[in-house]
Amino acid sequence: MNLQKRFSYILVQLQFLFIGLIVFVVMLSFRFSWIGLILVVAGLAIGLRAVEAHKRIKRHNFRILPELQEGCELVTHGIYRYVRHPMYSAVMLMMLGVALMTPFRAETVGMWTALCVVLIFKALREERLWCGHDARYETYKRKVKRFIPFIV
Repeated sequence: MNLQKRFSYILVQLQFLFIGLIVFVVMLSFRFSWIGLILVVAGLAIGLRAVEAHKRIKRHNFRILPELQEGCELVTHGIYRYVRHPMYSAVMLMMLGVALMTPFRAETVGMWTALCVVLIFKALREERLWCGHDARYETYKRKVKRFIPFIV
């Protein structure tokens, strides 16, 4: 396995590690939070919209590894008109909501921040691959923000 592919696997492992740690900490000191619940539901809705956008094309090029599948197609419809990485946005939002369901703890904030950093690295890796795969990606990148519509 080459170094780039190994890096992709490490990023996925780190992503699940931080998600698991956040959930574990919340389970230790859970407290209900309407804001947290709203963020979890909003993140879930964004994630489902991303899956739906992928279903509209015949090829299923949706995967967790920041690698491109053979024959993959650039998706620019649905929620992808507003953000380039809606699944990463969804995970960040859901896990922020989960993190808010515990009393404020520096380690929870640190784990959520670390998760966001891992997802940013995954997004950057995918973008490099897309730029080499599809010339339209550069134009798409200039028009559509990475994680938050019209902002970031």
